[in-house]
Amino acid sequence: EGADEGEMEEDDDSQYEPAWNPKREDTISTILATIWDSTIGPIYDQFFKTAFDQASDRLEKAKATVREHLAKIKEVKEHMERPYGLSNQYYFMYGQCFIAELSGYEYTVCPYDKVEQKELGKGRKRSFLLGKFQAWNWAIADPSGQAQHDSMLFSGGDRCDGSVPRGARVYMTCGQFNQVVSVVETSKCQYQFTLVTPADCTVKTVDALRKAVEEKEAAIRAIPDMPAVHAEL
Repeated sequence: EGADEGEMEEDDDSQYEPAWNPKREDTISTILATIWDSTIGPIYDQFFKTAFDQASDRLEKAKATVREHLAKIKEVKEHMERPYGLSNQYYFMYGQCFIAELSGYEYTVCPYDKVEQKELGKGRKRSFLLGKFQAWNWAIADPSGQAQHDSMLFSGGDRCDGSVPRGARVYMTCGQFNQVVSVVETSKCQYQFTLVTPADCTVKTVDALRKAVEEKEAAIRAIPDMPAVHAEL
């Protein structure tokens, strides 16, 4: 009987298997991977992953829309805060450019933006940035010292001979049309423009112009045998 018990104990030991078996683990992993690839994986890709990707795309589009609206709000705010004159008379100039051919060059004056100079003629035509808009100077005396005119300051243009940055000042003066009528290089690569515009016309300037015209008419009439001259203003 003792011998039988010993044989039974030996049989039990030979049938014992450890809880962790590498081969069994590999088999289970293979089965699970097969189940995932054949059933769960496609369902996840079709529904959950696709839904996640779509939600991510919608989120990115929403973020882009928000950034776009914020940029527009900032632009509108800056546009409203820009100085346009005491009575906003220069408001219409925002986004406008005035082009004139003077002294062998083509000049482009864009208030609130930049001033450019372009060479004319045959062959290579170089372009230069004369400055970016910096600020208004209100009622700056013009070179003659006889009148007061608003002016726009442009600076930080292309360097002249690799040293001095180009710059420009644009004087506003009363006139019937918006037109750049003159440019003078006051010092090395520093330019002074005169921009005629109705926006600079005030009651005072119109009265002064009317008085000047009347004085000229009176002087002409004082000349013998001269026909009458009438100016409409």
